[in-house]
Amino acid sequence: MLWLMWPAAWMMLVPVIALEGIVARRVLKASWAESLKVSAVANVVSTIVGIPVTWLALVAVEVLYGIVVNVLPMTEPFSRR
Repeated sequence: MLWLMWPAAWMMLVPVIALEGIVARRVLKASWAESLKVSAVANVVSTIVGIPVTWLALVAVEVLYGIVVNVLPMTEPFSRR
């Protein structure tokens, strides 16, 4: 699953870096080079860390859902007296 997401994430990274560079230049009143560098570093790090962390969280949710749906219904319900 993860290898399907990586190409799209890297393609979208370029316009995001450019847009954030424009905003950073206006807000920070920095040069174009500094703005793009800050934006690029922040976005590359967040992409490298964020995609696998999100993927692991979604796998955990899927596993927990599978346990709840498939394992718990097989347990004996409380008996009514």
